[in-house]
Amino acid sequence: MKRFRRADRGGIALEFAVLLPFILIGSAGLIDVGMEMFLQAELDRGVAAAARVGMTGTSSISAIKSTIESQIQNFLPTSVAGTLETNNTPLTVKTTVYSDFTSAGSNTNGVSGSTGSYGQVVVYTATLNIPTYTGVLGLIGIKNYTLTSSAIVQNEPEHVS
Repeated sequence: MKRFRRADRGGIALEFAVLLPFILIGSAGLIDVGMEMFLQAELDRGVAAAARVGMTGTSSISAIKSTIESQIQNFLPTSVAGTLETNNTPLTVKTTVYSDFTSAGSNTNGVSGSTGSYGQVVVYTATLNIPTYTGVLGLIGIKNYTLTSSAIVQNEPEHVS
């Protein structure tokens, strides 16, 4: 019995076995947060690209949504990526048209659901609701991400020949 109490062989293996679950959970959580941040950046890029497309004042809402979808498609979890083509899409796109930047800044007198016409100010807002990548963040109550990105542009003036 005395020999058993003095034995210190295997102490490092025991410490490793105790710490390994915490290391793995922490790593998976970091991967999840990193992917969420990356997807937020891609959503921002998609909204900026959609705003550039919409600046002509001649694009439809579906063309705007397609531009954003094409930007983020490759970075979504596979369980979500296929839903972009269906009506159950986790991506919503909203446009609000204002007469000038002052109205847009005060959020008054806006008209939703249009890309506006020449010279008008348009706010493009995309919201993406997706599950976490690894599911590890569910341990602390985070099961879904809701990412939002907005861009505000003034449509090009009408070209007179």
